[in-house]
Amino acid sequence: MSILAPPRPPATFGGIIRARRRSLGLDQLAVAKAIGCSRATVQKIEVGAGVHPPRPELLCNLARVLDIAPEVLAVSIYANREK
Repeated sequence: MSILAPPRPPATFGGIIRARRRSLGLDQLAVAKAIGCSRATVQKIEVGAGVHPPRPELLCNLARVLDIAPEVLAVSIYANREK
């Protein structure tokens, strides 16, 4: 009998965005339309393909649409950049 470990929470900014989007039953296009960007931008955010952190306006819109405190998202961006 094997014991499964509980799932680990997403550790990256993109992982947090993806997990929350999925938990709300939203697809990338729905989030993109709600925050005023392209689906490709949401995809890049989720996989961490961006060189720079999202603009403050985009960060606030993501927080609003995904119902996450903006501070949580901001901390996750900078915490992972130092690793």
